[in-house]
Amino acid sequence: MKKLCKLLAGFALALSAATSNANVVLNNLSATSSNISFDIVGTITTLGSGFQHQFGFGHVSNPALDWITSFNGGASSVSVSAPTKQAINTVYDLTGSYGESVWTSSSANWLIGDQIDLHYNLVGAFNLLNFDPNGLGFQVGYSVGPAIEKSNNILTQQTSAVPEPFTLALFGLGLAGLAISRRKKA
Repeated sequence: MKKLCKLLAGFALALSAATSNANVVLNNLSATSSNISFDIVGTITTLGSGFQHQFGFGHVSNPALDWITSFNGGASSVSVSAPTKQAINTVYDLTGSYGESVWTSSSANWLIGDQIDLHYNLVGAFNLLNFDPNGLGFQVGYSVGPAIEKSNNILTQQTSAVPEPFTLALFGLGLAGLAISRRKKA
């Protein structure tokens, strides 16, 4: 019985860790009318059909929403941390029929499986009434249609690192199982 408790506890803890990991996560979002900053961390899982040296960030739910009033590309930046594969060369905005979004470009294409750890610092004039973190997406490779296409969106978790209830329940079950197995030992 002790071995079964330990096995179930270990399984529950492993499953809770696996369910809490998202492919690409947006963290540390800070938005004011003149500055938006956030981190993008994770693994590239989907590529658009063209321009795969580019990352795009913007609306998924409604590409017509205008959240960029003006954009200062010279003052905006994207910094990279390990294990990111390569540097970001430029930062610019894409508006109009392409949707409202911010794009970056690198010297080489990004590939599925590449790890990214990026910090965006966007400077300009932003309409925060239209800036909804739940409507944002992240895409590698601009192809056709809206700048951020739902089918190519790789942002799986929007703004928090708060575990889901199921994840917390599994973690709790794992801790309870470990406590029971240790108490029976004593």
